[in-house]
Amino acid sequence: MLEKILPFMRCPRCSQTDLRVASPGLSCRSCEARYPAHHGILDFAGDEPHRVITPFQRVMQTPLVVSIYERFWRRLGYFIASSRRFDKEIQTVLRYLTNGESGRVLDLACGTGVFTRPLARRAQGFVIGLDLSWPMLLHARRLIARDGIDNILLMRGTATDLPFVAGAFPFVNCCGALHLFDQLDLVLNEIERILLHKGHLSVQTTIRPEHSAGAAYFLERFIRFGFFGENELHERLRLHGLKMLDSERHRISYTFLARRT
Repeated sequence: MLEKILPFMRCPRCSQTDLRVASPGLSCRSCEARYPAHHGILDFAGDEPHRVITPFQRVMQTPLVVSIYERFWRRLGYFIASSRRFDKEIQTVLRYLTNGESGRVLDLACGTGVFTRPLARRAQGFVIGLDLSWPMLLHARRLIARDGIDNILLMRGTATDLPFVAGAFPFVNCCGALHLFDQLDLVLNEIERILLHKGHLSVQTTIRPEHSAGAAYFLERFIRFGFFGENELHERLRLHGLKMLDSERHRISYTFLARRT
């Protein structure tokens, strides 16, 4: 698996593509940076102290939330936001996948692999699951092993500095995270950079409710759980070279497919 993805990778430190397998992990011939693998998960993030972690992201990394995330937390949160079952959301994303070339797929902010595993079962090639949270990735690894899926490679990294060359992926999925990123424009820059020309991006995010009795303001101001206006989201995508092709809205949940123009 690692040998297959290596031609599409670059060093996050020096941006060069001179990476080689240095078991366990990778090393860069150009700047001599090393990226170890822990429990089969490549670590491109390390322990850099300047990285921004929002309060909501910290909550998502606690052992309790990780343990109940996939069976209860994510499903309940999605139902509250959309009034429909989470399984239907997964089917929407899988339908979007069939609209694009699925030889290489990146599941950005993959968490426990709740989308990574269904994508891997449908994809024609390999799927990369990338997240910043060790607890989420370790739990994802256990679930992947349980399900016997062999075309997933997990990586730890940041969405503002992805370890991939330009045009590496024809399909990128990012569900449940776009509204949580602290530096959204940097993330969108990176998504645009690593997407193949006319490659596809699928996203599930949240739209700002018209009436929330102050709850939306509290979440945005103190928890850093964000919301978008629909027009704002369309314009932001356009500025980053992404064109909306299809979308579904269910209450405040908004799922869409975009293409790199």
